[in-house]
Amino acid sequence: KTQRLADILVAAPIILVAVIAHYNVPRYYFELEDRSISKFSKCILYSLVICCSLYLSIAVCGYLVFGKDVNSDVLENLNPNSLRAVVARISMVFVVLFSYPLAFNPMRGSIEALLLLDTTWYDPTRFTHNFSLTLILVAFTVLPGAFLEDIGIVLDYKGALLGGWIAYGFPALIFLSLRRRAYSFVHSEDTHESSEPQGNHMTLDGFEYYKKSSFLILAYFFIFWALIVGILETTVTTLNVLNH
Repeated sequence: KTQRLADILVAAPIILVAVIAHYNVPRYYFELEDRSISKFSKCILYSLVICCSLYLSIAVCGYLVFGKDVNSDVLENLNPNSLRAVVARISMVFVVLFSYPLAFNPMRGSIEALLLLDTTWYDPTRFTHNFSLTLILVAFTVLPGAFLEDIGIVLDYKGALLGGWIAYGFPALIFLSLRRRAYSFVHSEDTHESSEPQGNHMTLDGFEYYKKSSFLILAYFFIFWALIVGILETTVTTLNVLNH
């Protein structure tokens, strides 16, 4: 039972990585035509169903073919001289080419917003500055992939350290921050008259959303869950790497 629990904790980070797309949600929401929360929720639901169905079918097929000997990179189990293996590797190249920008652009935008935009020496509108930052970040992300032989280690630590926080912890912290701002806004409205009634009306309508105690409880639960999961998965992943 202990070994089964350890195996689940080792697999959990990869599962978290597989369904994480939170950093792209704001951009996708604002790009949605005739956007609304309900419409966007349906888009997320359909996307998760499609992705999880594909993940599950590929995982089951990989296990049925190779059993317990399946590698973290299933392509390593294929005969390198097989035509199907060559086609699979070429297909994976296109997967990386088209999925890498989806994760890279939010990372570059976040670094610019958090670290560089307030400085006097960085100008995102200048090509040389933008290109230099892009080149540094590409090198930072590509070099580990060029030297590490087991992609499973990268995915395990990525899921263990960030998976729980990106999926549960950070959204909950964002909710708590917005909740505090909503309460501060309502308190200021009680003592001062507003000069922008339309914008304030929209904010006050949204305040009812933040007042729900069930959401507050869920937020604290998700933060606690992210902390516990991160500690457990990082510990188990490290022990698993050391044992191998």
